[in-house]
Amino acid sequence: MAPFDLDKFKSKPAGHVVRGGKRIEVETLEPKKAPKRRKPFKVRWVKTPTEWIRRLKGKGGAAHELALYILERDFECKQKGGEIILSTTATGLQRMARIRAVKILVDLGLIGIEQHGNQAAKVTHLFFLPTGGSA
Repeated sequence: MAPFDLDKFKSKPAGHVVRGGKRIEVETLEPKKAPKRRKPFKVRWVKTPTEWIRRLKGKGGAAHELALYILERDFECKQKGGEIILSTTATGLQRMARIRAVKILVDLGLIGIEQHGNQAAKVTHLFFLPTGGSA
């Protein structure tokens, strides 16, 4: 009895195949590389409206930090969609500092927010133009 030959069961090398008794030449194709993964969206810089700078003068550091965070997220949301949520995790500010900063920005007329109960505030409007003066 002849020894068992596994080579019989391997796929044939490319070059040709036999169909209907005729030899057909076959071209070897290289597999395509997987497409490169896209890098996550990252904001490199943000325009700060002069009106915001003017109104934020003399306010606390948390208000400035929150204002810049809001402008950064606004740009990102315009590119990808979504909304600006002012949670402790998202802003990186402590709870009371964040609450005071949100109140300052609302009182200065820079943002409009929506908040239900104890949930994180959601920015509904950004105001860029001076109010009460000639534009």
